[in-house]
Amino acid sequence: MRGGSFGSLARALLGRLADLTPRRAMPAVPSQIGIFLYWGIGDAVQMLPFLRALRDFYPKARITALGPAWIDDVFAGQGLFDARADLNPPWARHHGADRVRDSAWRRFAGQFARLRRTEFDLVIGLRPDPRDAALARLLRTKAFAGIAGRGPKGWISLDLGEGFDDLYNASGAKVAAHAAKRLTGSDVSPLPRFPVLPPAPQFPGRPLLAISFGASHPIRRWNGAAISRVLTGLRSPPGTLLLVSHPDSPEIVAPPGWNVIRWAGSLSELRDTLTSVDVLFCTDSGVMHIGDAAGCRVVALFTAGNISRFAPLGQPLYAVEPMPCRPCYDRCIYDSPRCVDQIDEAAVSALLDRTLSRAGPD
Repeated sequence: MRGGSFGSLARALLGRLADLTPRRAMPAVPSQIGIFLYWGIGDAVQMLPFLRALRDFYPKARITALGPAWIDDVFAGQGLFDARADLNPPWARHHGADRVRDSAWRRFAGQFARLRRTEFDLVIGLRPDPRDAALARLLRTKAFAGIAGRGPKGWISLDLGEGFDDLYNASGAKVAAHAAKRLTGSDVSPLPRFPVLPPAPQFPGRPLLAISFGASHPIRRWNGAAISRVLTGLRSPPGTLLLVSHPDSPEIVAPPGWNVIRWAGSLSELRDTLTSVDVLFCTDSGVMHIGDAAGCRVVALFTAGNISRFAPLGQPLYAVEPMPCRPCYDRCIYDSPRCVDQIDEAAVSALLDRTLSRAGPD
């Protein structure tokens, strides 16, 4: 049986089961709210329009983020949550979700068992994925506000995606803003922005250009020699170059005479540092979304990712086109990824030049 046919059958069976065991209606004023944030950093940051609206709409509710430990770092000091509970479903990871015997599934079973001890009035999910609805159905919650899509509608008390076209390819931030209106009845800006940011750290020389090319998958990285050539191709150097270091970052060599700062720190420290950055040059990654939400200009290089789903709204980006295999979900069909191999370094330099010129010097 083909994967598509199996998926259709599974959705049909879930739909029938949901019709037989439907969720109750939304509570009038929930006091205990849980929200799924386990899919990834970029997904979570794109949910900021909804998260801010949720906090404002239910100011007295206890809101618990359900997801990995990085949530504490990315959203530190934002006042969006009162607590976090560990939840790392193996299907949300990039690779190996089908390995049912590995330790990730055992850890998830323990997390789920602990989470079952908490009774929620409302659990929320913003992905059109039937596994969200199924997971919420197994938790102790009175209601689930989620996105039905092609999933089991009977398990959803409030369909936050109703009336939105193409939920599977639309910008996550636009989906979040739509979901916020469905919940609160008020229009919300789709631009993801952190509600609380400290005074920007001071760096010498403007414009300040930050570069971050660490990524969890090799297809989303670009080699350091190519990035170094892009910098050499700039018409004028930035005032300061901030090289953001990750364990998987490429080695980048700045042209002679440039003022270079190598930076390493936590995600919350990076978020606060990016408030000082004029331009962030990066790959499609969680750092890209953090920089966008911190308010800096972002020049993003997209390789394998879903551009319509993850590109920051209104920000310049570069991608090799045409690329009919995108998004490939990091499973390249070629011997070597053409979306990386065919990057035009001169075009990237020109894009970066234009963006830096708008930032302006001191």
